[in-house]
Amino acid sequence: MGYGALVSATAPALGLTYGGIVNQTLGWRYIFVLLVPVLIITLISIRLYSLQEL
Repeated sequence: MGYGALVSATAPALGLTYGGIVNQTLGWRYIFVLLVPVLIITLISIRLYSLQEL
């Protein structure tokens, strides 16, 4: 529950900050391009964690 609350509390603040900075410097299309490595790392981490639980 603690991790869920942490993500729920910080995600809106970090998301808006990230989006604003990227939009002002690069353009709105790069918001999606720059998130691809983050998503890949997250998916790999989830996969490794779920295998560790078995």
